Amino acid sequence: MLKKLVMTVGLAALLSAPAMAAEEAEANCAALLKQVDAALEQSQLDDAGKAKAQEMKAKAEEQMKAGDEDGCKATASEILDAMKG
Repeated sequence: MLKKLVMTVGLAALLSAPAMAAEEAEANCAALLKQVDAALEQSQLDDAGKAKAQEMKAKAEEQMKAGDEDGCKATASEILDAMKG
């Protein structure tokens, strides 16, 4: 019985690891998107610049929803870099 319990707990931990990693990855992208929002609020961009940043942010959000963490991070980082320079 103890062996069965240990195996069940082990299997549950093994199966939940990818889900936990996905949540962590989403949080990282979500944190970058929050930085983009804050930067947009404080930016001195003209209307065209803000529209472009919003368009890229929408792309990053779609990437996040699709599970493309690397793409989302890259797009969000690109926005932040462009707003710095």
